[in-house]
Amino acid sequence: MVYYCVAVIIPEKNCFAIVQHLIISGKDITMAKCEMCGKTTKFGHNRSFSMRATNREFKPNLQRVSVYENGRKVRKVLCTRCIRTMVKSSK
Repeated sequence: MVYYCVAVIIPEKNCFAIVQHLIISGKDITMAKCEMCGKTTKFGHNRSFSMRATNREFKPNLQRVSVYENGRKVRKVLCTRCIRTMVKSSK
């Protein structure tokens, strides 16, 4: 794993931002998001027996799959719902 930082100057807002990316084996991973439908992490609450609400995350089931796109094999990060839909539509 390699981290790299990119400095960005935004002249309209007169500010300076540092964007940090994570590279895993040469691929840029920015966030947990389905590349087809855009499904991301949702937030909610755990509810105990006493009905106390504690914060939690609902993460999508994302998988790295190889997909043929315009005759080329491309690796994408897709949720299982999109993978299932693609398999159904190919039959």
